[in-house]
Amino acid sequence: MNTIHKIYLSVIASLIVISVYWHYESVRGFVAVEVADSLLISKDKKIDELGREIVKLTLAKGTLEDVMHGKDSIIKKLVNKNTIAAVKIRMVTRDSLVFVPDTVIASANCDTFEMRKSWCDEWSEGRIIARKDSIYTRFTIFNDLSIQVENKRRWFAPDIAEIHIINGNPYTRTIDERGFVQKLPTKRSGWYLFGGICVGFLAASLIIQ
Repeated sequence: MNTIHKIYLSVIASLIVISVYWHYESVRGFVAVEVADSLLISKDKKIDELGREIVKLTLAKGTLEDVMHGKDSIIKKLVNKNTIAAVKIRMVTRDSLVFVPDTVIASANCDTFEMRKSWCDEWSEGRIIARKDSIYTRFTIFNDLSIQVENKRRWFAPDIAEIHIINGNPYTRTIDERGFVQKLPTKRSGWYLFGGICVGFLAASLIIQ
């Protein structure tokens, strides 16, 4: 093998390194689902030892243009031109209320009969008044939601995002979760190009020796 052939081989080696990098960058930018109509890849729910619900959403990152051309009206309402990440949650109260009256009022002839119950704790407060012909209720449910967005980079695959939702109130559950995480423009680093050239020269020097 003469010198010119060795130089050709080193150049080819450099081009292979550079092309692999560009392929990685281009594939990583793709959204893995169809036009962001559903960016959700998977959803996992579990209940911890304190009775709290923990939800993990795994999403393909999308662009605002994908969302605007998609069919998911809920996601469309979440985002605007400044949106980087957004989460929409619908909650429901899980447990039934056991009514133990604090006060019972009754007249001698039973024309008036009324039971009252009021309470206030960490997760709810309310009042119930029950009469012979009606029941009046007023209550408020409190919650403490923790939401964390974590970006995940993957080799030769689209980037994904994980949204972790911790529902602090053990008496509530999430019944619907929607999320969006914007896919930022890919930053192509010149260091990879420089590294490919260095690999090529190194390969050439080893071959020529």
